[in-house]
Parts: sequence; structure tokens; C-alpha cells
Amino acid sequence: MKSLRRRSNQTMSESAEAELEMRNRKSGSSLQTMEVDDMLSDMQQQADTSRGFLTPVVWSILACEAAERFAYFGFRAILVLYFKNALQLPETTAIALFAYVASLAYFSPIIGALLADGSWGRYRTIIRFASLYLVGLAILTTGAFLHSNKQADTDSAGTELSESELFQKRATTFVGLFFVCIGTGGIKPCVSAFGADQVAAQAATNGHDSEHNGSHDDTTEHEADEEPSSSLEVQAFFAYFYFCINLGALTSIFLVPILKARYGFGFAFLAPTIFLFFALAAFLSKRKEYVHHVPGQRGSLGSMFWLCGLLLYQRIQQWWSSSQSEYQSIQHSPSSPRRVEQSNEWTTQQLQDANRTLQILPVLSMLPIFWMLYDQQGSVWTLQASRMKLTFGIEPEQMNVINPVEILLFIPLFDKCIYPSIERLVGHPFPHLSRMAWGMLFCALAFFVSGVLESIIQDQEANDNDSVNSISILWQLPQITLLAIAEILLSVTGYDFCYSNSSTSCKALIMALFLMTTAGGDFFAGILYNGLFRDMNRVTVMHVCGGLMLLNLLLFLRVAKWWNRCQAQLQARTVTPSCEGEVMGVMKTEIELT
Repeated sequence: MKSLRRRSNQTMSESAEAELEMRNRKSGSSLQTMEVDDMLSDMQQQADTSRGFLTPVVWSILACEAAERFAYFGFRAILVLYFKNALQLPETTAIALFAYVASLAYFSPIIGALLADGSWGRYRTIIRFASLYLVGLAILTTGAFLHSNKQADTDSAGTELSESELFQKRATTFVGLFFVCIGTGGIKPCVSAFGADQVAAQAATNGHDSEHNGSHDDTTEHEADEEPSSSLEVQAFFAYFYFCINLGALTSIFLVPILKARYGFGFAFLAPTIFLFFALAAFLSKRKEYVHHVPGQRGSLGSMFWLCGLLLYQRIQQWWSSSQSEYQSIQHSPSSPRRVEQSNEWTTQQLQDANRTLQILPVLSMLPIFWMLYDQQGSVWTLQASRMKLTFGIEPEQMNVINPVEILLFIPLFDKCIYPSIERLVGHPFPHLSRMAWGMLFCALAFFVSGVLESIIQDQEANDNDSVNSISILWQLPQITLLAIAEILLSVTGYDFCYSNSSTSCKALIMALFLMTTAGGDFFAGILYNGLFRDMNRVTVMHVCGGLMLLNLLLFLRVAKWWNRCQAQLQARTVTPSCEGEVMGVMKTEIELT
């Protein structure tokens, strides 16, 4: 997913004017002038079409996403303090549980993707998992009200609950969180792809893309969206989609902590529950107008998983081959997976889809470390803010609102100024993987800055007997800003990279795998905070995290080099086994380092 494409119209107009000037210099004939006028007219029509993709159907999906993200980020904003204060858990345990909750929420998208592309279809998958999500939030809210005490909710020095009361409160909370994680994860890979289906189908109907100028059946994804990544409307939709994510996050992170401070955790969790109800209502409001994806057109994703596993095993065999003769013996072995490619069991399209999926995996394998660091802003950085001086009445959790605000401001800035400036400077487009590499670098810098701030806080705590730290909470702004820049460079770009490079039948699967990189990162964070980081000084923890990100960046640069080389060979239809073997070496090296 790329940032807002508002510079597309300007770029098209400038290129058309340049073409007009060049042609007029060569010849002043009226025929050539008419040709240029036709070209300008076509470009203007294309620009008008790209601005017209925001139909009521698309708006309902965007509104649903904004409200759902309000619900998710709303309960998550106060979760680590809820664990520590209301459930009376140790700080490191609260951080680890926060990470595990996020990990489950980002692991469950694979379930939604399998059901959406294999049997249920995206629409029914969204409806069913959203309903489970709503039930989970209702249970979580009930647990927050159970044995609640406003002082205990808002102050760590509140009334201690008995063992039985704590057990009831914790049990209800964890049951609700389980349903919430399964529900929110199940719809994650489907909503974005479902919205893109609507936009691509509309572009096909309007004849905007030359590849879509034939007739199509609205009930199938393949015909409605042969290659949606080439459409400017789809790219713009993803930018609006990401905008809605941050809009929902911004409003919830700002409002929910205020509700918590004034009325306690129960009412704070009630607000996300209400917003999720309206999100589901907004989505259902246009149910009769959606273009529906028919699942299992090219075989179930279960069989696709099996095929990917066979092809992956083949590549591992090739990588382990120590000589050409061994490679040849493996290649012609009766049990070799390569024979699957020659079998009638799989269609050519299925083989192509599986290979495209496997080619993306090495890039995705570089992302978990980024998400391990990124999600600590909702736990570790929130707890850090709770030890600082609150300025302008800001609650510690509300510092998380700065990230979506900066995202909303920086996306058009990067799109209209920074990316074009970089492209003019280097003389070529700023590719996906280069942006993602810079994102990793900015993420590492954010945690080094956070480590320096933590050191200053600890020094003052050691030298000052005052219970209130005099260091303003606003000193977190540099690290938050660096991480917001990293998110734009890596996450926004990552959405577009995954959607653009995945096959039509596996888009929800690839989006789920992209989200699963967050699950892996958060799960790793939970393990570290339950083990290695439990007794480690927090300054050291921040610097270790930054160092891990730099090591990950070095591996990512190697993977990016491999990807670019193999993409060039793929365009020439000369992909060689050496590319496959090299990436297995990269993945093995990453495992050894981590």
C-alpha cells in the first residue's frame, strides 16, 4: 500500500505538457497537436476516474475500518495499566501479557484468511468474526466492572482485592481478550482485500484499466480483479484505508484514557464495544451492493499450503545440495517435490500462485523484529511515561495519540515532498524495499533515543527523593516521531508490497502472513520480558532492542538484493535455482542470529 496518490494528477499533467512541448518543437502540424490534445483529455478523464472511487460502498468499508480500529486501539491503549493496576500484576508480567495479547490478535488472521479464501468468502468471514469480536469486548467490559473500585481502577495504590475476586476478574478478562483476539484477527486480512475488490471491480466497470476492458461477473474475484495492483484507485484506496486506521487509533487513544481517568476501566472498555457495534452496522448497511469473492475458485488454501510446503521442501533440498551431482540426483529422485510441478495434480495457475507466495516469504521473515520493537510503545513506553511529569493534563496512555497524528500529517508530506525529492535526487523511483530498509533504521534510532531518556529518568529517580519525576512527558516526542517515520516507511509500504506482489487467489493469505509477522514479533517480546529482560535494567533493554534492529537491517539488505535480482530474472523468465538456494541461506543465518 502506498501513500495518498494525490501527486498522480500533477505528474500526469506535467508529463503531458512536456510531451506537448517536445512535439511542437519537432513539428507544428495540427495533426500532432490534436493527438496531444487527445492525450491530455484521456489523462484528465483518468484523473477524474481515480478521484471517483470513493462510492458509498467504499465509504461504508472505510467507516467500518475506522470504527473497528477505534475499538481495537481503544481497549489496547489502557490494557497494560489495566493489567498492572486493576488486575494487580507485576510490571514485567503486564508487559509480557500485553505482548501475548497482541501476538494472538495478529496470529489469528491466518484463520480468517483460510476461511475467507477457502470456504466462507470474505464477506461472511468479516460478519462472523466481527460478531465474535463484539461478544469478546462485552465480556472484557463485564470483567472490568466486576468488583471494580474507581480508585483501584485509576490508581495503583487502590484497594486490594481478595484472591477469589482477583481470580474472577482475571478469568473473565482473559476469556474476553481471547474472543477479542480471535475476532479482530479473523477480519484483519479480509477487510482491506474486500475493499480493494470493490474498487477494482468499479475500475473494471468504468473501463479505467485496459486489462479490465472486458465483461466480468460481479460474483467472482478473479474476473473483477485480474491484477488490481496496477490500478491507481486500488493504491489510493489503501492510502485512505491506512488513513482510517490512524484516524480510529487517534480518536480512541485520546478519548479512552480520559474515560478511564474519570469513570474507571469499565466505562473505558464500554466505549470500544459501542464503536464496534456501529462498525458492524456500517458494514452491513451496504450488504446488497458489494461485489463478492467466491471462495475456492482455484482450490482451497489448505491445498495451497500443501503445495507451498512441497515447493519449499524442494528449495531446501536444493540449498543443502553440496555439489552439482547431488543436485541432479535430488532433481531426478522419484520422491523429489520437483515432480509435483510436472504432475497433473496442480494447474499452472496454482503453481504460479504458490511460487509467488514463497517469493514473498523471505521479505516477510525480516519484519518480526520491527514489530517486536514497534508495539512496545503501547506497553514499555506507556509505563515509562507514567514515571514522568504529566504536562498539560496529559495521561500516560495519551502519548500514544501522537503516533497516529504524525502518521496523518506525514503521509501527505512524504507523498508530495519527500518521496518526489528523493526520486529526483537519485534519478529513479524510490522502491518498496529501500523504503522499508530506511524504516528499520529509524526504528533502531527510536529505541536508542528511548534508552537515553530512560537513563536520564533513572538518574533523577536515584538522586531525587520526590515521588514525582520532574522530567516532562513531552521528552518522549523524539522517540515517538522517529517511530512514526519508521512506520510510514515500513508498514504503509509493506501493505502495498504484499498486495502488489501476491496472486489474486492468495491476497487474503498474504495479508494474513504480513500481519503474522507482528504476531511473531510480539510473541518474541513476551518471551524476552518473561525471561531475559525480566531482571535487566530498562536502559540496557532499550539499547539491546535497537541493536537487534540493526542486525535485522543487515540481513534485510541481503534479502532485498536477492529479491531485486530474482525479480529481474523473473521478468525475463529465467529464474535460477541459485536465487532459491541463496534465500535459504539468508533465512538460516537469521535463525542463528536470533
